[in-house]
Amino acid sequence: MPDVRSIRRFWHDNAYLGAATLSTGLANWGYAVLLARYLGPIGYGDLIFLNNWISVGLLPLPAVTLWTIRHADVRVAPRRLWIVGALVGALEMGVYGLWLGHPRSIPVGLVGLFSLAVPAYWGYAVAVGRLERARAYRRVAGLMMISGLGTVIGALAAIHVPREVSLTVLGLMASALAWGLWGVAGYWVRPRVPVPVDPRAVRGGITVIAGFLGSLWSMGDVFLAKILLTPEAAGWYAGLNTVRQALPFV
Repeated sequence: MPDVRSIRRFWHDNAYLGAATLSTGLANWGYAVLLARYLGPIGYGDLIFLNNWISVGLLPLPAVTLWTIRHADVRVAPRRLWIVGALVGALEMGVYGLWLGHPRSIPVGLVGLFSLAVPAYWGYAVAVGRLERARAYRRVAGLMMISGLGTVIGALAAIHVPREVSLTVLGLMASALAWGLWGVAGYWVRPRVPVPVDPRAVRGGITVIAGFLGSLWSMGDVFLAKILLTPEAAGWYAGLNTVRQALPFV
């Protein structure tokens, strides 16, 4: 039988994570609303395309985090997974280069700016996995709140500069946020010692695969819209798609 202290900690941890999830969801919603109104259909469509394009390189991260929870005692390989992230980002840039001749393509410099976040998020996923293995859920919740705050700050910065450079500012802010999150997470991990974990608590292989496929499916239509529709129509589609994804959260 678990003692009262363990039960209390369980509910406290869930309360922190629930509050962090709620605040992050609200921050992402505010990010979308602010930027959709300021950038207009074409600019917002380009932003969603950039975010989704970079997110393709982040799809394996739930599996990386789960693997780290199970094998956090292996200290060398997880810490160097950011190198894999750098290779993934470079691969994305190479694939995108094949589309540069398309009349609706986005300047490769913008794609490069957003791609700078990819290796940082691979390292960040490892750090979060180690924190979760150590059951430092309050710190995980803190990282989620920092992420939400950084997202809002980036949006506010972007709407206070000319529209011509808004996407550049957003790319710089997004990459800086990713590296900052990794730095904070890595700092919080250092004093933590991995604790034994019940394998039943981290059985999530099927869930991770389902999440991977679902995320890929939800991003694919935005890519097709960017390729097949006019820039303005693709932007409207991206905006409506954002509303559709926000409804389950509400």
